[in-house]
Amino acid sequence: MPTLIWDDELARQAGHNARSCVYAHDVCRNTKLFRYVGQNLAHVSTTAILHFEKLVQLSIQGWWDEFNVTTQAQLDRFPEKQPGHPIGHFTQMISDRAWKMGCAAQTWFEGKVNSIFYMVCNYSFANYEGQPVYRRGLPASRCRTGENADYPGLCSTKEQIFSTPNAITN
Repeated sequence: MPTLIWDDELARQAGHNARSCVYAHDVCRNTKLFRYVGQNLAHVSTTAILHFEKLVQLSIQGWWDEFNVTTQAQLDRFPEKQPGHPIGHFTQMISDRAWKMGCAAQTWFEGKVNSIFYMVCNYSFANYEGQPVYRRGLPASRCRTGENADYPGLCSTKEQIFSTPNAITN
């Protein structure tokens, strides 16, 4: 599984969506290099005073917590419909075909007391129905560039994955 690394262009594209202040997946997130971009969205409306970093942390944790309702069958074959609870944010984060990501966030006020936080993260590859989220195997066993020294079990940051929806990573 590749190590997710930052990509400025994916972040720029995420910024266009975040600045729209409209909580919705956009259709213009693909780049010249990444043609099947995945996207996670987070939206928080609150009257409490929360720091930006805390809002980012809470949003990412909310996505990650979907692992509690995700089954191995769903990881082996991403479902057409997500019965019950959403799992797509979590599966996007752990995909073995996404190796780059970029995020952007926007905050604004609505009315006198509500503050709104909206975060968009784009990934170099999206979830695809009927496709595995990742291929099972020993950690780092499919890495072509070696294992990440700082994060054992992941591939080095030199690992690049260019995939199409019908191609399964070896």
